[in-house]
Amino acid sequence: MFENNEEMRAIDERKNGKQISQDEHSRSRVSFAVKNLSNEMKLTLLDKLEVDGVIKLVQSNKTFRQTVFAEPWRVFGKEFAMIRVSKHSLEVQKAANMETLYYNADFPIWRFVQRLQFGKLLEVICPECDDRLSPALDACCRRCHRQDPNFDLHKIFPQLKQIDKLRVHLHYKTFKKLFANFQAQVISSTSLSLHDMEIPPTKQPEIFDSFSNNSLKFCEKIELNCWNDDQYELYREALVKTRVKLVHIVLWRDIYRQIVESLKSKGVAGANPQASALLFEEYGHLWGVLDLFHSLPEIIDSKEILYEKAKEDYQKCNKTCADIVKYRFFRQSDNRGGECLWMIPWESSYGLFVKRFQD
Repeated sequence: MFENNEEMRAIDERKNGKQISQDEHSRSRVSFAVKNLSNEMKLTLLDKLEVDGVIKLVQSNKTFRQTVFAEPWRVFGKEFAMIRVSKHSLEVQKAANMETLYYNADFPIWRFVQRLQFGKLLEVICPECDDRLSPALDACCRRCHRQDPNFDLHKIFPQLKQIDKLRVHLHYKTFKKLFANFQAQVISSTSLSLHDMEIPPTKQPEIFDSFSNNSLKFCEKIELNCWNDDQYELYREALVKTRVKLVHIVLWRDIYRQIVESLKSKGVAGANPQASALLFEEYGHLWGVLDLFHSLPEIIDSKEILYEKAKEDYQKCNKTCADIVKYRFFRQSDNRGGECLWMIPWESSYGLFVKRFQD
């Protein structure tokens, strides 16, 4: 045993000193290893980490801190939950459980989002137009296009490949500038509110055709907000090559007769042989809609699987009609070798539903 406490204390100090020396040596070896990693390996490590991991690594290692400061987009990674682009600001939500961050046009946020590749929701809107959805106001503030945007979406998101949902609410003149080179594929749903797209000289359907062919070709659901039948026809022509499953037509004026006649004569938009269309008037009822079907044979016995499947599809896309039990069915030959099944609920406020099928 040790003769006194001083001797024991001296031995402990020597042991601690040796341990500290070993720790310092280990840290220097780790630091040296990280410093000598190839730049490609450093970037690979950053790409594999979540946001919290990148932040911790930056705080603890000078080499990675320099890398992130040189390319700040790596803090955001390659995916996002929501981005809302408007004329003077950008709102970003990196993940569904994270706070939404607001940036004005003067903040160089573009450097952070330039490498984004995948996202859940992208909104490109004029806030004033968005607040004025009304048939009386024609839904457009008519000020959003007076000052042309000095950017397009492809410059902001040059590597964006795929998004689940897209919502656009703009004057058509502004849309043309923002989406002229947009390449990202929209997979789940798209909602379009484009004002004055049918009025010359803004009528340039080739811009919308290009956007449709590049981004909407495989989109499952497309919502079209329409204020007149000319606008609907421009939409329909642009969607000819898409494989859309459901076209949701929202009418902001009493034009359902023209739209129904277009659907009867030209069929549901798109190349999908089993596409459907839901026609809905936002501020009114489809009074007298049955008068448009007097020339078509009505189906009295609607217990076949085909009709039950049509009911199921209708209730999925229009959940407000889940309690409806009475419908009237009409069949019509399709101009592309198939048939269309029209389903009209007894309550005219729920719109109507048409589904293409092939025997």
